[in-house]
Amino acid sequence: MCRNKRCPHLTIFSFLIFTPFFCSVLAKASGVTGQQSASYRFSPPATILPYENAGYRISESTDGAIHVSIDAQPLKNKTPYPVEIHNKAARKVLQSGKLASMPAGLSKIERQIVRNCHGYVQAVTSILSWVSEHFHYRLSNRNTLEGNCTAAAELTVQLLSLAGIPARKTTGVVLTGKQRVLSGRALHSFVEIYYPGTGWLFSDPLACYYFVPASYVLLNDAPASDYFGLTLTCVEKSDSLRPVITRDDSKTPGRINLFRFN
Repeated sequence: MCRNKRCPHLTIFSFLIFTPFFCSVLAKASGVTGQQSASYRFSPPATILPYENAGYRISESTDGAIHVSIDAQPLKNKTPYPVEIHNKAARKVLQSGKLASMPAGLSKIERQIVRNCHGYVQAVTSILSWVSEHFHYRLSNRNTLEGNCTAAAELTVQLLSLAGIPARKTTGVVLTGKQRVLSGRALHSFVEIYYPGTGWLFSDPLACYYFVPASYVLLNDAPASDYFGLTLTCVEKSDSLRPVITRDDSKTPGRINLFRFN
């Protein structure tokens, strides 16, 4: 169980799954499968930049409604680790991440985390798991392993970059209720990670791996302050997500975290 105090934006169901003894020699790669969608409106009306990756899509219709849809599937990427990144855009993100200033001692931690990893997904999951276990949520940043969601996302990106895995921090709003007035406290930071052969996928080191639910409204590259004072309302939603568990010979650690989609 993760020891960090969760970001107050997030409300999570935890699932405990028992498996037969003969399965215990294999890691359980837990996750979710299915689709989820939601529609939102800003008051006063405001536009949002469209975006799409391998599991998430946000767009705006002609009537001003904002639509978020996710397609969550168990990640079956078999890319070995380490691997050379050939995608030009992903390689550029990786290089910029490596050039960023890093806290002292972080490279040693990264080497310890991935030293026994032989699969790309295994390396990503090991880093996400390490951050989830060791990062302590605080409203103010105190040190490398304590701080808010932005600090957690930045730490995750730093560790992934050191491991040769392209990743970038992104920002949005998590709407776990019906309505919310946007301010700095309403913002939530998470990460987008590149998987060769699959593409980019969102993960939240404080909550969920390989996807984020439709309650995440991505602000993309728009200045977040442009939305302060606006009211965001969920006007429609559908949810067919369900937990899944699979046996994985790569011995990738796994867990299930589902968001309550009110």
